[in-house]
Amino acid sequence: RISQLKDPVIAKCLNEMPCARWGFTTEGNVLEIWRISQLRPADILNRCSQSDLVSWWHYWVESALESNLKGAEHCGKALRGTVLVLDLKGFGARHLNTAMLRSLVSLFGIGQSKYPESLSRVFVLNAPTLFSGTWNAIKPVLNARTRRKVIMTNKGMHDDLAPLIPKANLPQFLGGSCPCGIGEQISKGGGAM
Repeated sequence: RISQLKDPVIAKCLNEMPCARWGFTTEGNVLEIWRISQLRPADILNRCSQSDLVSWWHYWVESALESNLKGAEHCGKALRGTVLVLDLKGFGARHLNTAMLRSLVSLFGIGQSKYPESLSRVFVLNAPTLFSGTWNAIKPVLNARTRRKVIMTNKGMHDDLAPLIPKANLPQFLGGSCPCGIGEQISKGGGAM
């Protein structure tokens, strides 16, 4: 699908992101999954400028809105926003890149101002203690309503998330049986740590 993108900047950035839209929840929300262990902040910053990342972010969020419209139509339910799953298994020192954190804060600020209510819920799984510093940098950018949508656990699954993912769509790395290649190409390509 990346090869079908006409904008080379968006394709370049998307190629660096270990994320995918993984179908719909049982409630009709788009299910978006990020495998943070496959995220390579130094590589992203070497290959994508801040302007590139902003263009990609607009594309990513707007395409999620389009997917949510399809999900609402498919399930015959009202538009409810994306369910975002951040799997932090493997989160480590390489993810504490100051320039990347500044970039994330900027992107989340755009999300708050231009795409309010585009998220239904955010599940942060396998959250290590080390993540608390990152969360403290990001949290002030998010409005109170968005912060209330964030559910964190140090476990690989959350009781509120499990019933939302159809069994056939639950990726292996989240305890299911569905093969999943989210971020695998990035991992195989190596990259800076």
